[in-house]
Amino acid sequence: MARAYGEAAIPKGRHGLAPDAVAAQQRERVFSAIVELVAEHGYRHTSIDQIVKSAQVGYGAFYDLFAGKEDCFVAAFDRIAEETSQALLGAVAGEQAWPHQISAALACLVKLLIEHPQRARLALVEVHAAGPRARGRYENALDTATPKLREGRAWKPRATRLTPALEGAVVGGAAWIIHQRLLEGDLKETEPLLEELLEIVVAPYISE
Repeated sequence: MARAYGEAAIPKGRHGLAPDAVAAQQRERVFSAIVELVAEHGYRHTSIDQIVKSAQVGYGAFYDLFAGKEDCFVAAFDRIAEETSQALLGAVAGEQAWPHQISAALACLVKLLIEHPQRARLALVEVHAAGPRARGRYENALDTATPKLREGRAWKPRATRLTPALEGAVVGGAAWIIHQRLLEGDLKETEPLLEELLEIVVAPYISE
């Protein structure tokens, strides 16, 4: 059974688990540790020493799981991106009209941002400091939104006049707004951010 978004890791302590289960437990601890530490100190100021101490795993166990700090960060980013994607897909299930799908997805996204600010900071702020591999993952994650946005062209009376680069600009603009809100620590209320994102994402497709 898949773990719900943000569900707590397996507790520490004696467990009598098989080696694979022990490795999974250690991976959970490291994931929780790097998310918390990177959100608090930033990627550049988070060390492997800090991660293994916070996760309560040995260096050998860490390097059995990851090649280093960057690899650990990328794995954490990938997990956050995948769980976010699944949450968004669940949010739009049952919605028929494109504007309603986008509205439901954005409402879900804002809810996740507010409920999981540490994950949000890792995936949307610190990812830019984590090297080209992490930034590539970030760009790929943003790109996955463009096909769904492109469906909105059917709602525009003069869709042929829309620039081919519109979807990339819309996604980038929405990401920038969230990035700025995270930097400013201004992610406490749902409605203002949701309204701003809806204006940026939906308006270009439904306005005259």
